[in-house]
Amino acid sequence: MATAKTKPTSIEATPLTEKPAFKKAFWIVIGLLGLLMPILSTTTGINADDRWQIQKSKAIVAYYYTMGEDTSIYRTYEESKALMEQYGEVKGKEMGFDKWVPDPDKLRYYGGFFELITGVINDLFGNEDQYSWSYINVRHIFNALLGVLCILFAGLLAHQLTGGWRAALLTAVLMAFSPNFFGHSLMNPKDIPFAFGYLMTVYFLVRFIKGLPEVNWKVVGGLVAAIAITLNIRAGGLLLIIYTLFFSGAYYLFHAYIKKDPLFTTAKLIKVLGALAIITVAGYFLGIIFWPYGLSNPLTGPFDALKLLTNYEVNIVQLFDGGQIMSTELPWYYLPKYIVITNPYFLHLGLLLFVGLLWKSLKQYDWQLLAFLLFVTLFPIFYILYKNSNVYNGWRHVLFIYPLLVMFAATGWELLLRNLKMKWAPYAVGGVLAITLLLPASWMIANHPYHYTYFNEIEGGTGTAWKNYETDYWMLGVREASIKLYEQENLAQSSKKVIIGTNCFYPAQTYFGILDKENIEVRYIRYYEKWQKEWDYGIFYNGYVNPYELQNGLFPPSSTIIVAEAAGAPLCAVLKREDIYDLQAYEQMQKQAYAAAAPLFVKALETRNREAELYRDLGFCYLNLSDMPNAINVLGNAVNLNPNDFASNYYLGVAYAQGAQPNLTMAANYLNKALAINPGAAQARQLLDQINKATQGGFR
Repeated sequence: MATAKTKPTSIEATPLTEKPAFKKAFWIVIGLLGLLMPILSTTTGINADDRWQIQKSKAIVAYYYTMGEDTSIYRTYEESKALMEQYGEVKGKEMGFDKWVPDPDKLRYYGGFFELITGVINDLFGNEDQYSWSYINVRHIFNALLGVLCILFAGLLAHQLTGGWRAALLTAVLMAFSPNFFGHSLMNPKDIPFAFGYLMTVYFLVRFIKGLPEVNWKVVGGLVAAIAITLNIRAGGLLLIIYTLFFSGAYYLFHAYIKKDPLFTTAKLIKVLGALAIITVAGYFLGIIFWPYGLSNPLTGPFDALKLLTNYEVNIVQLFDGGQIMSTELPWYYLPKYIVITNPYFLHLGLLLFVGLLWKSLKQYDWQLLAFLLFVTLFPIFYILYKNSNVYNGWRHVLFIYPLLVMFAATGWELLLRNLKMKWAPYAVGGVLAITLLLPASWMIANHPYHYTYFNEIEGGTGTAWKNYETDYWMLGVREASIKLYEQENLAQSSKKVIIGTNCFYPAQTYFGILDKENIEVRYIRYYEKWQKEWDYGIFYNGYVNPYELQNGLFPPSSTIIVAEAAGAPLCAVLKREDIYDLQAYEQMQKQAYAAAAPLFVKALETRNREAELYRDLGFCYLNLSDMPNAINVLGNAVNLNPNDFASNYYLGVAYAQGAQPNLTMAANYLNKALAINPGAAQARQLLDQINKATQGGFR
C-alpha cells in the first residue's frame, strides 16, 4: 500500500479505462439502484426472524426514549406475565410491564443500529402498528439503501485496487445482477447491515493505510464511523479494530524499518499512533451507543457477545446434498459449496481470470493492498472452517464477504480487458460477460421477489435444487400465498371466522393481521401434524419436509389450491380442507377408540391418498386392533411414501413381529431401518434384541 511518492498504487491504466464516462456510468448505476432497490423492497415478504427483530426495535426505542428506565429489551414473556399479575393490568401497563421481547438472552448480544433507526423513523411517521405495510416498508426501504451502500463501497474498493473506474463500474453491475445478495438486500436486516459496516470499514481502512505516513483526519473520521456502525450491529466489529491496528502498524513498521523509507519518521509515527488511539477508543465506545447491553457492560459486553456469536448455540435441521442434517453436523464444505452453487457464472469466471492473470500483472499492483483485501475476504471463511462454527441457511452468515469476492471477479474481467490488445477484444469479452449476466438477470425479472432462492445450473437451477437444498428459509412465499388465498377464496365475505393453520406462523399472522385481523385466526401447526388440528386452510412452506417427499413429487400435498413458486420450485403451498374425517379420526385415536378411528382414516384417504401420516396413523389403529394384515398393508404405503419416517418403520416392524404368522426377517429389517433413523429409540431396540435372541442374532 505504498504512497504515490514511492511507487504507483495500481495497475498502469489504459486511456480507455480512464475515460470519464466510466466514472459517470458508475455513479449513474449507483443512483439507479438507489431508486430501484427501495421500491422493489416494498414488494417482498417479511423476514421470518422479524418476529424477534420488530419486538426488539420497539423495546430498544422505548429504552432510549426513557433513558434506560424501560428495560423490556431484557424481559421475557414469562417475566412480563409475572409482573402484570403482581401489579395488576392497569398499573402494569402504566409501568410498561406488558412489553417484552422473544429470546432476550440472545437478542441482547446484538447491537441496535438498524432496529433503533427504523424504530425511530416508524415512530416519527406514526407507524405504531407493526401489522401494517407502512411499518414493514420502512424497515425494507432502509435495508435496501444499506444494500446499495454495500454496492457503492465494493465499487470504490475496486477503484482503489485497480486505479480505474471501469473495474468499479463492473463491480456495481455484477453486484446488481447477483440474485442472492440482491434478494437479501431487500429484506434481511440481520446480515445486510453488517455487510455495509464491514465494507465501509475496509474502504476507509484502505484509504487510511494508503495515506501513511500522513494522517488524513477526514478518513480517520470515516473509519471511526464505520467501526462504530459495525460494532453497533454485531460484535464482530471488534475484529475490525484489530485489523486496523495490525495492518496499519505492520505497514508503518515495514516501510520505516525494512524499506528504510525516509518519509516514515519517528515524529510521524507518534502522530499515526495518536490517530490509531482515537480510532480504537472512539470506534469502540461509539460502537456501543446504540446497544443497550454494550452500554450496560461497556468493558466486557462486546467481548462476551463476540464469544457467544463465534459459535452460536442453535441446532436446526438443514436440507443439504439431498438429506436432512443438523446444523451442528454439517460438513466442512457446506459454506464453500453454497457459495459456488448459488451465484452466477460471472463470479466463477471472474475469480478464475483474477487468479490466472494476476501473476502476469503482479508487479503493477501494490502487493500490500492486495494482501490486505485478500485477508479480509478469505479469513472469515477459513476462521469459520477452523472453529467449526455453527452456520446454516446457506451462506448468509458470510454475506459480508460477497461484495469483496465480486470486486476480485470484476478485477479479473478488467485484467482480461487490459491484457488483450486486439481491437475486437473488448467486444468479445463484453459479449461473454453479457451472456453470463443475462442468465441471472432474466431469472431475477421472472422470479421477483424470490431472488435469494437462486441456484445456478451446476445444481440444475432452482427448479431442481429445491429438492436437495434450502430455498425459502425466510418464508417470503407466505406473502404471495396469503394474499392469493384471501382474494381467491373471498375470505372477506366469509360468514364465519376462518382458521388458518400454518408452520409459518409469524409471517402469516402479520399478513392476515393487515388483511383482516377480525375475521381470520392464524394458528401454528407443524407440517406433519396438520391433519391432527382444526383449520379451514393451511399454509405450509417447504422447510422441514422430508427430502423423499420433495424428491418424489409428494410436496405440495394433494389438497393444494395455491402454490407460491420460483422457477418451478414450490416454496409455499396453500391447502384447503374439504372434510374433517382426518381430524375426527385423530380425535377418536386419542381416545384409544381405534375401531371408530380406522374407518374415518379410510374416508380421509379417499381424497388424500398421498399423505404418509394418514396411512401411518391408520396402520397404528389396525395394529392396536390386532389386524396385522391391514396394518402391514397400510404401513407399507406409509413407508413407500416416506421411507425416512421412524414411526412408520417401527410400527411395520411390530406388525411383522406380532402377526399370526410372524415374519421375523421383515420385522428385523424395518426395526433396523427405524433405529437408523432414531438410534435412541429404546422400544425398537428392545424388540429387535428379542428377535435377534430368538433367531441367534441372524438378523443383525
